[in-house]
Amino acid sequence: MNNLETIWKQHAYHEKSFLLSLICWPLSLLYRIGSYLKRGFFERWTFKQIIVDDPVITIGNLTVGGSGKTPLTMYIAEYLQSLEFNCHIVSRGYGSDYHGQFAHYDGQWDKPGFFGDEVESYISRLPDARLSVGKQRGLLIHKYSKSVYRQVYILDDALQYWRLKKDFQIILVHGKYLFGNKERFPHGPLREDIEELKRASIVIVYSPEHSQEYYEDYLGTTNLFFAFQKIMSFEDKSGELIRISELKKMKCISVCSIAHPESFKNSIEALGIELVHSFDFPDHHLYTAEDKNQIQEYVEKNEIDYLLITEKDRPKFKSESNQVLTSRLDLKINDSKRFTDIIDQYIASKTKIVLE
Repeated sequence: MNNLETIWKQHAYHEKSFLLSLICWPLSLLYRIGSYLKRGFFERWTFKQIIVDDPVITIGNLTVGGSGKTPLTMYIAEYLQSLEFNCHIVSRGYGSDYHGQFAHYDGQWDKPGFFGDEVESYISRLPDARLSVGKQRGLLIHKYSKSVYRQVYILDDALQYWRLKKDFQIILVHGKYLFGNKERFPHGPLREDIEELKRASIVIVYSPEHSQEYYEDYLGTTNLFFAFQKIMSFEDKSGELIRISELKKMKCISVCSIAHPESFKNSIEALGIELVHSFDFPDHHLYTAEDKNQIQEYVEKNEIDYLLITEKDRPKFKSESNQVLTSRLDLKINDSKRFTDIIDQYIASKTKIVLE
């Protein structure tokens, strides 16, 4: 993680910097005005909004950075696939390299980064799902709407996308960081005001550190769930599983480019695996040859046995070495039956399909 990002995170989540406040407050005001105008345009001129008949589950958060959107998207997609629904995951494709309005996954892609790290992690985990990326997500969804029987869209990181009419929104909140200093970006981490939690059909606290009652009181909602992430296994480039008990005896390092790298490190150490070192890069970072050389030099100098990476990093961190192991993360949601019941009720209201 670079120094600027570290300084900003300290300011946004821990202790405000007077200098950064002077610099960022005017920028935050401009960000707020821009957001207000963009949202207001579509709320006033509703005929400009795109409306589709298929169910659309929107996943997002009120803050910049990660709070479990990717694993939650996988969780919901796998659940819906178990009910024989055709899931169509749509993403902005942050950091992707496609051209035109949007791109659709058809079984192959030219190079790592074409669809972006999040979508490419979905491809490896959900080979039967339909996957698309595009800046004009409303037009993309409208194009494919009603094209497949029992289709459900999962709209990843689109809480602030106003062109598409959304009627079922899941908002995630990081259990440790919450809303930081409660200021708008870049003065703070907020994309929208905290009061916008009222739009949520479901609120999920990711990696909670307090009781259910604490978060219900803090967030002002009772329709709230906890999500926990756990590493279930590690696999090498060929897909062969490596026992966790074996890794406990080895010298390991972690390499990741996610918003909160400490969550990945904590998940590894919770398994009893001791990390010798960790290489943390900014979220969505594209690994360069220099990055890999630096890591490889450390591996050779310190006689490291394994490099542990996330599923999100796998498409970008291409390596022919069996030293590189990808973690398989599974999400657990408390009161999962009530959680899926709410989703079932929404889908039934849109499709008239009764789920049992």
